[in-house]
Amino acid sequence: MGLVLEGVMEQTKTSLFQQVLDVVDKLSPEDQETLAELIRRRLIEWRRAEIACNAAATLQAVREGHVGYGMVSLIESLPKTGRLEVDIKVAADIHISAYAARQKVNDFVLSDISYMLHAGDSTLVVGRRICWRVPVILSLTSRGDVGEVGAIDVDVENGQMYVTPQLIAEINARAEGLALSAASAATE
Repeated sequence: MGLVLEGVMEQTKTSLFQQVLDVVDKLSPEDQETLAELIRRRLIEWRRAEIACNAAATLQAVREGHVGYGMVSLIESLPKTGRLEVDIKVAADIHISAYAARQKVNDFVLSDISYMLHAGDSTLVVGRRICWRVPVILSLTSRGDVGEVGAIDVDVENGQMYVTPQLIAEINARAEGLALSAASAATE
């Protein structure tokens, strides 16, 4: 019963995604290029907003005494142009190995997203938190691994996975798009 429900859900998602692709296919090549550029610019703006949010969170952490002041003064005095050098010291106790993080993500994507996904090799990422970034790979029975459709971060200290409904939706959307591309390429 679970596979039938998953198949119906995938058809619904695919049909919406397919509708979008069908509309885009009806656009002129110039309009398609304009749309692609618009999407690219929106992604850039989204990333800039995320960076600004991270900087605001860092400033707040300094105000609350959780981060040294030198970091904030550096962020506030970033040059608009020219050379920038940043020296940051970060420490954490690693209780979760790269292998354990990969297993954790693998179990999650297989049971909660799709049996067609699996975890790739973990990479250590130092940011607001120190975590293992584990890529999520789409694999098709007819073609094997097709490509990366997202990544899930796992805290190195406590093993918490940073997963949101939005992240799951993005992974699903990328997987659908990649699966469609792979299917199109196979029929050509």
